[in-house]
Parts: sequence; structure tokens; C-alpha cells
Amino acid sequence: MFSTYSLSHWPIHRSKAKLGIAGISLLTTVAFVLLGSNLIAFAQDTATHLQPGDMLPLLAGQSLPGDPVELPSAGEGHPTVVLFSFSRAGGQRAQEWLQHLSQEMPDIPIYSAIFLESVPGPFRGVVVSGIKSRTPQQQQRRTILLYAKLNAWKQQLQNCDVEDVCILLLGPDSHIRWMTGGAFSANSELALGAQLRSIGHE
Repeated sequence: MFSTYSLSHWPIHRSKAKLGIAGISLLTTVAFVLLGSNLIAFAQDTATHLQPGDMLPLLAGQSLPGDPVELPSAGEGHPTVVLFSFSRAGGQRAQEWLQHLSQEMPDIPIYSAIFLESVPGPFRGVVVSGIKSRTPQQQQRRTILLYAKLNAWKQQLQNCDVEDVCILLLGPDSHIRWMTGGAFSANSELALGAQLRSIGHE
């Protein structure tokens, strides 16, 4: 009697054990995947946000006249301001910055990086023509049109307001010395001027 009972129930207990081990293995795998994803997200969040002291990554695009332009190499050897805009509203803010800085700091090269990746292909020509018509001739070779890596640059410039405009001051060594976002103001101009003086530019 004892033998019959043991033989009839042994497979059931064994199958339950197998199920338990498989379940634990699955849960362990899921936990490691989730942990790995969180660690990757954390690493990206902490490692890719540009801040003062970082070197500007390669920014390669096309000027309004159609020539290739690359930063930071185009600005090496002297202080350079870079205006990033990702939207129409950001472009208007960048234009305000450009107008003020061109008048107050005419000897500082200013580059405008305009991302057009989100503009549908059939409309890009019209948008570029509009940008060209309101950009001073002397600034057109320093206006960089970009059609890729929009999200990557937004990620890197999270310390600015990427929905508006982001302003970077690069030192002669191509490292970021100062960054801010938002509308132009007298205070921001004073802060930029102070940073320029700190690197020996009067």
C-alpha cells in the first residue's frame, strides 16, 4: 500500500519541483534584464548630459550656402558661441540672441545649429528658404542645417531648455565654458561677458 501511494504521487511532486525551478529561473532572468535596463538608462542619464568642462562632440552639417561645416573644429583657437534650436519657437529665440550678440560682441564668432529632422521632406526647401531670407549674409556660412541626430542632441543638451534655445560658449580649446537656455536678457549677456573675460577675451 505504501509503495503504490509513493509511486503514484512521485511524478506529480517532481513536476511541481520542476515548475518551481523554472519559475524561479524566469523571474531571475526578468530581474536581471530590468536591472540591466535601469543601469543603462542611469549611465546614459549621467554620462551624456553636456556640462561646462566637457568638449563639444562633433557637430557636422551644411551651411545655408551649401558648404559642409563642422564644430568644434571650425571654432578652434578662439571663443565661439553656438546657438542650438530644435523648433520654430526655438529658432525665433535663437534669432534674438544672434541679433543682440552680433551688435554687442561683433568679434565673437556665432554659429547657429538648426535641426530640421522633424520637418517633412517636401517642406524642407520652403523652410530653408525662409531661414535664408532672414539670416544676414555674413551669418549664412555659420548657420548649420542638421537633418539627423535630433534626439541624441536633445539628450546631450538636457541641462538647457531643449524646447526653447540652448546657448553654449566654447573656449579656444573647444571645451564648453558656459551654457544657458531661454530668452536673451541683460543678465545672461553679463554672465556671458564675465565668462569671456575669464578666458582672457576683453
